[in-house]
Order: sequence, then C-alpha cells, then structure tokens
Amino acid sequence: MTPTLRAVNNHLLSYVGLNLTPIPLKPRSKKPLVKWGKEWNPTLEELEVWASRPNINWGVRCGAGLAVLDFDSLIYIVKIHQV
Repeated sequence: MTPTLRAVNNHLLSYVGLNLTPIPLKPRSKKPLVKWGKEWNPTLEELEVWASRPNINWGVRCGAGLAVLDFDSLIYIVKIHQV
C-alpha cells in the first residue's frame, strides 16, 4: 500500500468513525461514482477499493445537522479563517 493510499484509508476510517458516510466521486468532479441514497452505506472493503482508484474525489453524505463547506482553493480556506 502506497503512503498516499494509506493516508486516504486513514481519513476514510476517521469519517466512518464519526458516523459519516464517504461517497466516492468521479475524478476532478463532484459527481458520484455510485448510485447512493439515504440507506446507502458502503463497506470498508468497498471504500478501500474506491480509494485505490487514481484521482478520485470524496464527498460526505450531508443532512440531519451536517453541512459542508467546499473550498476549491487554499486561498479561500485562509480567507475564511480571517473572518
């Protein structure tokens, strides 16, 4: 396992540990690689397989008190911390 894949897997496990549902997204996109819904919960093995694909993005199922801020550039992350 490469260091990058290990890091991705560790992040995915952290999300699952927080009761969040990671969703694999198409490379350089916000479109899901899978058909998902309210009851969809991938196995750890499925997450590992998707994590091994090059250049995919990840999303998290939101709702029920969870909102996500999506920053496409590091400069915006810096700016939000200045507010």
